[in-house]
Amino acid sequence: MRFRHFFRAIGLGTMTLAASHALSQPIPGTSFLQRDEESILQSLLIVNSASAFGSLPRLEVQGERVIDLGIISASQLILSPGSRLVISGSISAPSGFAAFIGKLFDPSARYLIAPYVRVEPGFPPPVITWEREAGDSRPPPGSGKGQAGVGGRWDGPDGMQGSDGIRGNPGFPGRSAPTLFFITQQFEGGTLRFDLRGQDGGPGGEGQGGGDGGPGRPALPGTVDVFRSCLRSGTDGGNGGKGGTGGVGGPGGRGGDGGVLVVVADGAALPYILSNIELDPGGGTGGPGGPGGQPGDGGPGGAGFGNAQCGGGRMGGAGPKGAAGAQTTARAEAGAKGRGYAVPLKASNSTILKSQPR
Repeated sequence: MRFRHFFRAIGLGTMTLAASHALSQPIPGTSFLQRDEESILQSLLIVNSASAFGSLPRLEVQGERVIDLGIISASQLILSPGSRLVISGSISAPSGFAAFIGKLFDPSARYLIAPYVRVEPGFPPPVITWEREAGDSRPPPGSGKGQAGVGGRWDGPDGMQGSDGIRGNPGFPGRSAPTLFFITQQFEGGTLRFDLRGQDGGPGGEGQGGGDGGPGRPALPGTVDVFRSCLRSGTDGGNGGKGGTGGVGGPGGRGGDGGVLVVVADGAALPYILSNIELDPGGGTGGPGGPGGQPGDGGPGGAGFGNAQCGGGRMGGAGPKGAAGAQTTARAEAGAKGRGYAVPLKASNSTILKSQPR
């Protein structure tokens, strides 16, 4: 297979894109950092082997088009104004090749290989992005209510306070954008936007509800002697326990990290290509904090007891309601910003990109 010959010819790289940024040089007038071809040799192996996945002669994008592939290879890529190309798949391949590349490459990376790219005139510019849905707006599962207070320990005393609610569950974190390799040789037309923002984090969960106060104990009844004379009047019932305080709202989910765009092109064409690319690799916004938990209800008062001779005690009062939990007002941490890299191909390897007749 072709990738074996290419693999033997270039060998394995001694560094990767995740290596120290000290090896990167800013490209004047752009937001991109330049990396050597050797830093992506393993990824070039996938490019050289793209034929194993099949290649489209021409890919035209009008409106929104979602392609569920991790590697998109087309001889020509034509993008209309206002169009959106959503690359939603991951790397998939015949079992033997998949097992081979699985040991070398990040399967979540995306590859867009198009020797010839044309952006049709018009506004707004086309966008290439990933399958970033809106952040998950569902709050995480709640935690119910805290434990209720127990009744008074002896006849007549007040019920115990309900337990305070615990903090709510954290929100769902946003997904991080992938690394996208954009590999081309010839670029014509205007601006092309890449949206590699991370997904926003979800809202925090509601704090646990405070537990209900315990019931007041019933009182002792009045007692009489053998002559029916009152020896002790009936006592008052215990007051109900106070309800527990609701738990603090849960923290929002962290925003997903922004993605990485790696532009790989013939060295002579690279400056013009970069001048027509707009990249948004921002991190996702952190999710908002959750609301505080509901207060626990006060416990019921205990009954008073007596009899005709001694009179009866009074019923205890209901316990006070607990306080509502505090809402978490601070948003969660935003995702880290991604970045862009540009890799000029050497003449010896630029032959892997051969533009087809238009």
